[in-house]
Amino acid sequence: MRRRPSDFPFVAIVGTTALAVLSSFVALFSSWQIASLFRSAVTENFPALRAAEELEIALLEQRGFVSSYMIEGGNRDWLEELERRKEAFNDWLTKARETARTPEQTEKLRELERVYRACDGRRDDVVAIYDRGDTEQAHMVYLYDLNVLNDEVYLLCEDFVAANQRYLDSATARARSQIRRVTWMVLVSVGLAVVLGATLVSVFARSLRAERARSGYEAHLLAARKIQEHLLPDTIPELPGFDIHSVWHPAEFAAGDYFDYLRFPDGSLGVVIGDVSGHGFGPALLMASTRAYLRSLVETRADLREILTLTNSILVRDAGDGRFITLLLCRLDLRSKSLTYVNAGHPSGYVLDASGNLKARLESTALPLGVSPDADFPSGNPVALAPDDVVVLISDGVLEAKSAGGGFFGTERVLEVVRGNCTRPARQIAESLEQALCEYAGPGEFTDDVTATVVKIQPGQGDAQAR
Repeated sequence: MRRRPSDFPFVAIVGTTALAVLSSFVALFSSWQIASLFRSAVTENFPALRAAEELEIALLEQRGFVSSYMIEGGNRDWLEELERRKEAFNDWLTKARETARTPEQTEKLRELERVYRACDGRRDDVVAIYDRGDTEQAHMVYLYDLNVLNDEVYLLCEDFVAANQRYLDSATARARSQIRRVTWMVLVSVGLAVVLGATLVSVFARSLRAERARSGYEAHLLAARKIQEHLLPDTIPELPGFDIHSVWHPAEFAAGDYFDYLRFPDGSLGVVIGDVSGHGFGPALLMASTRAYLRSLVETRADLREILTLTNSILVRDAGDGRFITLLLCRLDLRSKSLTYVNAGHPSGYVLDASGNLKARLESTALPLGVSPDADFPSGNPVALAPDDVVVLISDGVLEAKSAGGGFFGTERVLEVVRGNCTRPARQIAESLEQALCEYAGPGEFTDDVTATVVKIQPGQGDAQAR
């Protein structure tokens, strides 16, 4: 029987439809296969990397608790908090053992555990020495022994993270090799599936790389933020004769700026403002070390030159990679009504009298910390303080805040704002400076960390009667 002409288009349509359906099934199968391979690579291997990074975070959370215990005068709450952080570390250590797959991971983890146990024991030694009443010996053991072990544990932890990252990369490479075989099968089956499969491979590959990069970045940001939360003072010291307030704005997730209030054994007040070069995780860690060293040394020493010389001798070893710390440390003595200071390469501080006249500049007297092991840190000329004097300490982010036109905020604007508000309390002076910066640069437009501390000298009873 002769086939009707109309049968040919019908057969072509049916054949094309069947080929399209077959191509769709092949494409769906290849897509499912590719997704399964990548999902397997992430599900089976990503927990190892996460456990390693959490170990690093848990380790950083422990740092400084023994110092805080000594600073707080034997407050057991700090040791209880340290024990909780240790338990978190041990939990992630167990998970790291369970997820380790290669001899390299196992060896790195074994070495990390060995040094961590030594570090853990040394922490207990510091607490025991402190509890015996030998506080100076405890501080020396903390600064020169425990911190070396802390650094060694941290470096081993970074090596363990790198070993897990290499293993995850290897697993991902194996998955990609399998994907290439699936792609060749699609090429042999049908051209349409090849195009779709290649597109899906590219999408999934980019997605996995982005997820891995984002995970590592977020872990480092989280660790830096946790360090920062313990770094800044929780409260403003209530000390008769001094009205104090500080403002702080990080340019990124973690700041390189630092401020603190220190109490010397004789009752005088230390005010410090600093800036670690750079931003992010490394500077935040270096800032935490600087804070711990200063707080520990202030407990047993009063001479600013000696304190910063000892701090510098340790930071030269810790900083590395060309990092340094500019720092301005002031000591305010209410009894003698005087200010002494050392400025290690930091922007000048200012002292204004009750009328807003510039009384003194607290200019740089030495190199920044961490630059040279032989650096000397002489004090600047002491400044006699009078009631209603205003002391202003700032970071370079204040001076270098830019307007939309590209101009800098500068020293004169800082002094102009302070003069215009010098009769007001310290909080209002600091907030007025903060508001002026925001109006000049625009909200959220700071390119560097912004930190300022304002101290206003309050009249004593004798001053009030004299008035």
